[in-house]
Amino acid sequence: MTHIVIDDGRLRVTRSGVGRWLGRSVDVPLGHVTAISEAAPAAARRWYQGIRVAGIHVPGLITSGLFRQDGRLAWWDVRRGRRVLVITLRDERIAKLVIEVDDPVAVTLTLARAMAGADGLRLLRVE
Repeated sequence: MTHIVIDDGRLRVTRSGVGRWLGRSVDVPLGHVTAISEAAPAAARRWYQGIRVAGIHVPGLITSGLFRQDGRLAWWDVRRGRRVLVITLRDERIAKLVIEVDDPVAVTLTLARAMAGADGLRLLRVE
């Protein structure tokens, strides 16, 4: 699983397990998060996730690393693809974080609350 920490107006996402050697974490300002959506399990497990820049991809088992999708970088840390969130970013080298979490609804609500506290009341698209 991926670990998420929200502290001092920043979002830090850290890999665990096999993916640790691939660049352990991403740290971005909460204000750079533009959208959060839950990915369908089939989409998270498909055989092609983009051009692998660095990492490992075994369809249906693990996708961890950097992948180029639609000309932008995506940071993946997904094991089985059952509970996957896509966090879209702006003004960052990495455009998307695709992560597997224990409870997607709780993580989405926690991020939304943190963003509201960091930036004043703000609409966060949750799909």
